[in-house]
Amino acid sequence: MQVTFEWLETPWLLLASMEGEVTLSDYAAFNAERLRYLNAAYQRVYCIYDWSNVDPALSPEAFTVMLKTTVPTHPRVGVTAVVGNQTMLRMVTTSIVQQELKKYTQSATQVFSALEQALHFCRTKAALDREAEASYAHQLPMGSR
Repeated sequence: MQVTFEWLETPWLLLASMEGEVTLSDYAAFNAERLRYLNAAYQRVYCIYDWSNVDPALSPEAFTVMLKTTVPTHPRVGVTAVVGNQTMLRMVTTSIVQQELKKYTQSATQVFSALEQALHFCRTKAALDREAEASYAHQLPMGSR
């Protein structure tokens, strides 16, 4: 399996693109590689996993479950969103996506819809995380009594 990482628009939204056959033995190396991108300057890093180039025999549901159950959670990885499908273009930065869409115009709506959903998911989850952390911080003195 080959994994590449790229920042999407902001320094806290990371795209992990995977190509080839995914096996359980790949996850230790994958997680170590992902953690190299966690910068101490940011409280959280949000990862989007693009599995559009992963073995078609592996369903998105199965892949999501595999990620959640085999990749250890890092305290500063706020959430992971798995997007894409077997026919979707490999999603990278917006400019590269636009270049690719010149060749695959029929996929334009699908690509940007999925990317928009993923970004919305991450932003919503980020807001929920902030609310939960604020609530926890507020309740902590009472809970420590």
